[in-house]
Amino acid sequence: MPAFFIVQSNKSFRCLLHSLKSKGDSTTLVIAITLGHLCDHLGGDIVKKGSWFGWGNGLMLVVASLVIFIVASCAAPPDSQTDQPVTWVKVFAETGKNLTGMDVFQDEAYYVLSGVCWSSTDPGTIYILKIDQSGGQVDGWPKIFAENSVTEAPVLSFLSWDQDWKYVFATTTLSNQFYFLRTGPDGIPSQECSHDSPRSSYVESFEPVSNIEFILGFRPAVDTPEGWRSIAAGRIRGTDMQYFTWNEIKEIEGQPINCSSCHVFPDPELEDGYLVLGSLKMGAWEKSRVFAFLLDSGGSIRKDFYKYDGKNAKVYAMTSDGGYIIAGTFVEGLNDYIFAMKIKINSSGDFEEDWYWDTPLISGGYIGGVSGTTDGGCVITGDINTATSRDAYLVKLSSNGVKQWEKTYGDADHDEVPLAVIQTSDEGYLLVGWIKDKDNPSALYKILTVKTDKDGNL
Repeated sequence: MPAFFIVQSNKSFRCLLHSLKSKGDSTTLVIAITLGHLCDHLGGDIVKKGSWFGWGNGLMLVVASLVIFIVASCAAPPDSQTDQPVTWVKVFAETGKNLTGMDVFQDEAYYVLSGVCWSSTDPGTIYILKIDQSGGQVDGWPKIFAENSVTEAPVLSFLSWDQDWKYVFATTTLSNQFYFLRTGPDGIPSQECSHDSPRSSYVESFEPVSNIEFILGFRPAVDTPEGWRSIAAGRIRGTDMQYFTWNEIKEIEGQPINCSSCHVFPDPELEDGYLVLGSLKMGAWEKSRVFAFLLDSGGSIRKDFYKYDGKNAKVYAMTSDGGYIIAGTFVEGLNDYIFAMKIKINSSGDFEEDWYWDTPLISGGYIGGVSGTTDGGCVITGDINTATSRDAYLVKLSSNGVKQWEKTYGDADHDEVPLAVIQTSDEGYLLVGWIKDKDNPSALYKILTVKTDKDGNL
């Protein structure tokens, strides 16, 4: 009986050793290996001798081993903090209004997300929420700005940060002015102002160049007097936030243009230039086409790129290897499609297509956001229609434009619609958007956050 007990204890050490090897805990692994060898030696002797003296030594060894294991286990960091990805689906309380135009980014320790709250009777209000890396709402947040002053939905809002970890926000006001806000990490405003936007235009994009310089893209809210929507781009420089310049493209090759979407980045080659991506029509009857421009500081086109008639670009992102992702939708036959493409600027300074990808959405869908990933690829989020509701959708593309996986999230009782996505510091993904009761037309939107692991799993 005593000898049998020791043999069983030795088997327990073997199981412990296997478990520790799989978890990679080097401190406890060394202890387990040492004790395992001792058990092999002493246990075998005890079985042979069958003596009470051997049983006593064996029992002391078991007790000592357990004490050492407990101490080592307490000293080692928990697996949940080192190996296990943090995932969640969390819904935050009603804002009292609907929520659109969301954006999100991660600073050193938190996720910060923004949007514009509005209702059928009230104008929009800026809403900024900070959550921790477990999805918990940080005390003192959300913050409210420009209450009942922002233009009616749908309006885009843009949240970014400067090098001092201050939050920078941009949107469009009721009077079609550009609204610029900079806060400290505590959400207290440090700078706030409004400026006239060109030709009554909405803010369409907002990109930081440095902690004092920002690139902006605009698209007119309504048709211009000529009947066309032109592209506008500009800069804010310095702490006084004075506009550096505005540029407008009114026609190309003698044809007026109608821009349906645009995003402005800094020109990677020309310090005061612009890189503009989007979709537009040239002339009265042409289909929308994807475009890319390199503009000088005066708004003249240095380089251009046109591709894919009939496709409407919606969202844009820069990749980790210096490329640019353009994603959107198109209709072919009876099917809705989503598409994505990656373009680069080659050594000659010209645009070239790196890859193109598309897939049908049989029941229809909507593109909400795109983000570059650390491997040179991207993730695209939006929603797809099911038989009962709208479900959140996420697809991962490789650096070569190959689909690696796709996921849907949702249930039959709610509509879940992501409006933005980022890759997080643990290589997972955070989707933000809205959720509402599907069968209640008067239900207000709530904030939806979905945090996945690197493979899109919850």
